Amino acid sequence: MSSRFLVLAFVLSAGLPPRVAHAQSPPSVPGVSTFFTGRELRVTAHLEPGLPPEIRARLSSGLATTTVWSIGLFVFRNLWFDGKKDERLYQVTATYRPASGDYILERRMDGRLLESQVLPTKDEAERALSKVSALPCFLMGGHLTGKKLVVKV
Repeated sequence: MSSRFLVLAFVLSAGLPPRVAHAQSPPSVPGVSTFFTGRELRVTAHLEPGLPPEIRARLSSGLATTTVWSIGLFVFRNLWFDGKKDERLYQVTATYRPASGDYILERRMDGRLLESQVLPTKDEAERALSKVSALPCFLMGGHLTGKKLVVKV
């Protein structure tokens, strides 16, 4: 981690809408990790215990299935957050393609397409929907030097 920035990872539960009810506990984000690549802050997180059965069934049905991750950057001042400095919306959409038997995966940041790829199995599509891996989210500027920063997912 760069000595110029101190970033704390903060975890928020990722609750499902009330209409999705099942026996197991709703997914949450148990841990967030951050690291720097130059001035770029990268974020890694995952859902635990993974996608709910209803979402896995939707994915199997061939309907486009999307997870949306809200990733916020805040300044932390001892007992409270001093306002949001920036926020990103990361979307991952997987769609089953019956003709080829695989899944097309699209990753978007703030509505812009980052990449498309073909995944051969449903398990790989589920993993892609339920995690954020070293995603470059924020470019850190000098105005944030020396401040305690918090990333919320």
